[in-house]
Amino acid sequence: MAQPIHHFKSPLHKAGPHISAKKAAFVVVALLLVYLVYSALQPEVVDITSARTVSLSLNQTVLMRMYGGEAIAVKLVSTSNFSSKFFITRLPILYSSVISVTLNQASSANVSSNGTSAADMNLKLSSSNSKGASIFISPLPANLGIGRSGSITILPPANFTFRVSTGNTITLSTTTSTTSLTTTTTIHNATAELLQQAMTLANQTSIGTLMNKYNLLYAKDAKCNQSIYNATYNTYYHSNPPAPASFANMSRLTPTSIGITESVLTTPNNVQITYSTLSPSADSTGPAVMVIINASSTLYYLKSVVYVGIYQGLNYTLLNNSYDFQSKILNFCGAYISPTS
Repeated sequence: MAQPIHHFKSPLHKAGPHISAKKAAFVVVALLLVYLVYSALQPEVVDITSARTVSLSLNQTVLMRMYGGEAIAVKLVSTSNFSSKFFITRLPILYSSVISVTLNQASSANVSSNGTSAADMNLKLSSSNSKGASIFISPLPANLGIGRSGSITILPPANFTFRVSTGNTITLSTTTSTTSLTTTTTIHNATAELLQQAMTLANQTSIGTLMNKYNLLYAKDAKCNQSIYNATYNTYYHSNPPAPASFANMSRLTPTSIGITESVLTTPNNVQITYSTLSPSADSTGPAVMVIINASSTLYYLKSVVYVGIYQGLNYTLLNNSYDFQSKILNFCGAYISPTS
């Protein structure tokens, strides 16, 4: 693996929207309206106090509650005979991060419904087809200390149930599971547009582009196995991997994806975008790159880049050189191999 492993540090900036009392009151009313509409159209909350099976139709959202805790929304966003993809978020839906998890037949994942490193439920795909899927849900008590699976992805809130259009508006569509009724509510929300604009600008930066490339590399190379890894390592190092670089260690420490979260800073129009590595080990899971974007600027919108976690002490040049090396290894183990130079 190209990057040395370090324990990650806490983010350097505290997030918090900078809005007037009048705007704050409006946002509260808007969120309450959305919540009431959403709650009215959705089925009753399913209490998960023990392992049980829940069935969802394509695009259906079910509200669940683990051990009587906070309600979460689980939506089936795509499905086939072989796999199904789910979005999971806490309420309120407009401002909570979204967990994206894809399950193959009979596969499972430990999921943290609030995006932390500790899982609070295990999801197993029992059956699926083009019209729906059934998942077997097992609640995981917090005292077990079970970490989330590295295959999940954390998405910004805007990716769950609403889309941002022109005119600083959000269009939220919710459909009941029992009827064909669809209700659309339009509210003004400058914060959502600010986050989307910041993400658009971040994707145009060199570091944002590189993080997206790493995400694809990590996802592809999650299929690496021991025989391919050992052979690849021998090709570049002319020896078998030593214990610290064994397949067992590298498969535990190498990220399987990069999640993205956004937070509004107190400085007007400034947004912090955090790229976090997700892996089977807590040692290599957490914030890796923190970028601050001024969403109101068209030229000098990239204000700062900080490397933390497993990228601590590195810079864009080193990370880019590592990616160039690893991406040219034409198998499923490139992300596991450090550059020889």
